[in-house]
Order: sequence, then structure tokens, then C-alpha cells
Amino acid sequence: MLSFVLHQGTEPLVLDQPEDDLDTTLISELIVTELRRSRWERQLIVVTHNANIPVLGDADRVIVLESVDDSIRIKSSERLHVGPIDVPEVRMDIQDVMEGGVKAFVKRGMKYDNEVSSYRRDVARMKPVPSSSS
Repeated sequence: MLSFVLHQGTEPLVLDQPEDDLDTTLISELIVTELRRSRWERQLIVVTHNANIPVLGDADRVIVLESVDDSIRIKSSERLHVGPIDVPEVRMDIQDVMEGGVKAFVKRGMKYDNEVSSYRRDVARMKPVPSSSS
């Protein structure tokens, strides 16, 4: 259904947590792919709690919100936490809130490293050896 909605019309579209009830693979392989494709045809505003959407989707602008008292506002420290992932405050918020913190992110990376290393070795073994022509 999301694919259909994304590709119908050219007016701005607001999506509130399109990742709800979907597994991470579907989010990163289908949702992010469709969002990236559709963003050239219309403005997309996506409310999400899933880091794959802004990070893998190469979001042009991330706006970090926070709840203060009984209201929601744009998070700020020395400056507003707004912009692409290159903005340090935005990147840290994504890591802290969406990834569970830098420690959790690094620990997952270390655990996955063994699997990724095995995968890279397997891929290297599958590559054809160039034949030498004489």
C-alpha cells in the first residue's frame, strides 16, 4: 500500500511511522528504497523511530523533536538539532535515540564483525580468478 501511495501524485506527503509492524529487513530493503525513489517526485515528511529511514534513506533534513512539559519542540543545545546526518547533533541524536546509544551501536558492530568478516571471505572465494592470457 505504501508503494502505491508514494507513487500517486506529486503533492507533499506526510507519513507517520510507516515502519510500524514491519521487520527491519522490509524497512531497509522496501520502505527505504521506495522513499528514496519517491523523494525526487514530491516532498516527503516522515515521522519515524527507525534509524534506517533517515540514515539509509539519505534524508536531506532530519528534525529532532523532544517532549518538554506538555509540548513538543525542536531539540536544541547550542543550535537546533536540524539538518542532514552530517550535523553532529543530529547524528548523535540518531545514535542515542534510534540506535540505543553509541555503546550499543559499537557492541552490535563488534558482534556482527565476525559475521561480516566471514561473509567477505566467502565472497572473496567466489570471485573468479582472472585468467592470464598469453
